[in-house]
Amino acid sequence: APRPPLVGRLCLCMVVGDQADWIERTLASVVHWIDHWVIVHHGDNADGTRQRLHQYLARARLPGSLYVDPPRDEAWNRNRLLYRV
Repeated sequence: APRPPLVGRLCLCMVVGDQADWIERTLASVVHWIDHWVIVHHGDNADGTRQRLHQYLARARLPGSLYVDPPRDEAWNRNRLLYRV
């Protein structure tokens, strides 16, 4: 489906762990509203979350960045994400 026109730029900002079972549904719910993305992954990628993120967003032809950080507390993960946005 075509993206609705955007007035400005909208970035998807997410902190995720190993959540491959729901990550594609989440991306599908926002992909038509964003024009770029920044995601921080703090899991060990045992379930392939990073690969699913890259594949889905590449198919959507959206530019963005995926960062891999060690897991810490919620505030640290959020602040690292906001710094990178």
